Amino acid sequence: MIGPLCWLTLLLILIPAPMWSAPLSVALSARLQAVLTTAIEPVPVIVRLRTSDVVARVQGMSRGIARRTLVADLKQQARQSQGDLIDFLRGQGVADPRSLWLINGLAFSATPQLIAQLASWPGVELISIDRTVPRPVVVPAAVAGVEWNIDLIGAPQLWNLGIDGFGVVVASLDTGVDLNHPDLSANWRGGANGWFDPYNVPPSPQPYDPASGDLSQGHGTAVMGVMVGGNSGGSAIGVAPGAEWISAKVFPDIGEASNAKILEALGWVLDPDNDPATDDGADIVNNSWGFDNLLGQCLSGFDLTNMQLALSHLRAAGAAVVFSAGNSGPLSGSSIPPGNMSSVLAVGAVDSRSEVALFSARGPSLCDAQGEIFPSLVAPGVAVRSATLTSSPLLYENVSGTSFSAPQVAGALALLRQAFPAKTLTELEAALQQGSIDLGLPGDDDDYGSGLLNVSAAYHLLQNFPPVDLGNTPPPRPTLQFPANGAVDVARPVTFSWQRDVDLDGDTVTDFLLISTHADFSDSTPITTALPQAVMLLAGGGLLFGGWRGGRARGWLLMLILSLSLLLTSCGGGGSASPASVPVAPTGEYQSTSLLPNTSYSWKIRAVDSRGGVSESAVRSFTTL
Repeated sequence: MIGPLCWLTLLLILIPAPMWSAPLSVALSARLQAVLTTAIEPVPVIVRLRTSDVVARVQGMSRGIARRTLVADLKQQARQSQGDLIDFLRGQGVADPRSLWLINGLAFSATPQLIAQLASWPGVELISIDRTVPRPVVVPAAVAGVEWNIDLIGAPQLWNLGIDGFGVVVASLDTGVDLNHPDLSANWRGGANGWFDPYNVPPSPQPYDPASGDLSQGHGTAVMGVMVGGNSGGSAIGVAPGAEWISAKVFPDIGEASNAKILEALGWVLDPDNDPATDDGADIVNNSWGFDNLLGQCLSGFDLTNMQLALSHLRAAGAAVVFSAGNSGPLSGSSIPPGNMSSVLAVGAVDSRSEVALFSARGPSLCDAQGEIFPSLVAPGVAVRSATLTSSPLLYENVSGTSFSAPQVAGALALLRQAFPAKTLTELEAALQQGSIDLGLPGDDDDYGSGLLNVSAAYHLLQNFPPVDLGNTPPPRPTLQFPANGAVDVARPVTFSWQRDVDLDGDTVTDFLLISTHADFSDSTPITTALPQAVMLLAGGGLLFGGWRGGRARGWLLMLILSLSLLLTSCGGGGSASPASVPVAPTGEYQSTSLLPNTSYSWKIRAVDSRGGVSESAVRSFTTL
């Protein structure tokens, strides 16, 4: 029997020669190849060029410096690698190739012949269809009590402490925002760096949310209202009413969103004024949308890698990204992407009785190789009071959907960011999940995730995390010695070694060794082994691997181990093992007997001093024998 791949190959061979100006390359996705065989009109595509690892360079930097450095590097990389290709495209009649600098990509529409020619263009890594995203909807809701959701998640307790999100910038990617609404007009940033409209020509100068006449009408306005709405109606409707908001209109007035426009908007929220030297990007980014047409499925191929690259850059810049879990429940495995991607903070919905909503998407997610829970946690999402279009008879309405539970988590992160500006993003997310109220089956489950959002409990948890001394000098950056970068046929067991200079402040420093089969440390299988007191081995799970409560609380385990390690160090306990980082011996060494043969690994060292200062080595890779 001739397999499908053989038929496809035969079909491509039989296509008349004038149809293609260059042979098909592996840079073309299978879905795109299928489209090109029948397409007559220009096809919308995303072309991604090769990228360098800018994330490794910013590790260990403060959040503001990391963001400015990352944005500048990404934009410079795009300018240097895209210029010739943009000139070529314009010479071929492509009027407006748009730069997606966040992933070093270009978005445009072109003929099948031109696309095939680009497959062999130097530096092109992949070419994919510009997929579309269905419009988000508002589930009809019955009348309910006013602001029950705000009370349920504990936000007023933080307001009473003067914590309302002031000084924090939140962003939404949605249908738009009705700027005329009295609960939203006062805390819009204003100006060109407060609103992004990639659809209208010329772009609309101020935020707006069109009356679409369908279930998506006013969606973006209601989402923003839940996140940061004010109190013009008598009491605040938003979780973080003191936060400043910006917004990107990723959905056109009518129809579906372009994936390229979403990627462009994700870049815009990092650098709204298009000046890397100024840090005006969002601290929190809410996404109340998803691929509803991919029920129980995952993003795959180039769609997945593009989104992963974009989100990794946002995270490296210290921007928290929240997704709604989806209104695709109640069956098991009813998740949708991107919320069901690994390492994504996805939010399900509960009602006023703290029972999971019938429509709320359920886990497990087949898209998460790490075995993390889905959803991550839940928040109120049934009959929640929020803002509506000012053209409507009333200024408020009761709305339902995970679209409105997600911005409550985003708002909660804004409160925590104001209260703890020196805490890492990992710490904030870990506290949210660890402080959540367990519902449903004991422990994490596929209906409620880690539990119901409780921002007050998260606040108190963060107060007890090891404090970061703002006057502290971080420990010197570790230098990796063995295995050498790119080494092959490394014999097992592997002995890792590194050096680090003595801490300038005289602090006790703990070194953490991280090993993963993925360069982003998202390996699915942690390596378990006994460790000396002050050298902690963490495998996989991103920059900070945490296995607590299903894995979504990345970094919680690290912080717990760090706290115990520091306690043992200060009290003289913990056995006879010597810390790898004591000033008299700034050389670390650890032998791992758990690595697999013929496997490529990435590794790095994270150094944490006793006052919370952090630095990281570069990332190195090797292959075992």
